[in-house]
Amino acid sequence: MSKLANVFIQGIIAFTVTNIDDMMILLLLFSQSDSNFRKRHIFIGQYLGFLTIIILSLPGFFGGLFIQREWLGLLGILPIIIGMKQLINQPTESTEIQTVNPDFPQLLHPRSVESSNKTLQCMGFTQVKFLV
Repeated sequence: MSKLANVFIQGIIAFTVTNIDDMMILLLLFSQSDSNFRKRHIFIGQYLGFLTIIILSLPGFFGGLFIQREWLGLLGILPIIIGMKQLINQPTESTEIQTVNPDFPQLLHPRSVESSNKTLQCMGFTQVKFLV
């Protein structure tokens, strides 16, 4: 078998294996189609999503044509470096203690609202006026 045929067969097998989960999701979506969610929506979404994935992978493909193989192998270190950087530069967690007004439950009582102008003082900070 020629090298081109071997690569072609490997591509078909890789495509099929990596899309088994996609086929299961499509089966689920087709089983739930009704008058609002039609089969054409599923077809259009499937092809638009697949086209988007292909377009987004093209820069990586063309970049691989210009970058030497030795340097491409070093790209595997990139996620490790990013993770280590985030591990080192973690934001410090600060515990903030808030004071609670002990009169808060009384503020919610209907008798605490003045009937003349319908003003309610919320937790001693602001006044909320109700126009009733």
